[in-house]
Amino acid sequence: MSLYFPMDFDMRLAENESKQSLTNVDLPNDVKQTPTVTRVTTNSFPILSYSLKGVDYPV
Repeated sequence: MSLYFPMDFDMRLAENESKQSLTNVDLPNDVKQTPTVTRVTTNSFPILSYSLKGVDYPV
């Protein structure tokens, strides 16, 4: 599940409320793993990458 919030939203509050909500959820009996909350930001991904290849120097 992915949750999206406005840019000006307090992400610590969102993270804490999401974690708290998961503690109150009744999951099916066959769910073996506890749900986790992970915060992903745009800082987690590169915005630019380079590939270089030399003509005179084999790679």
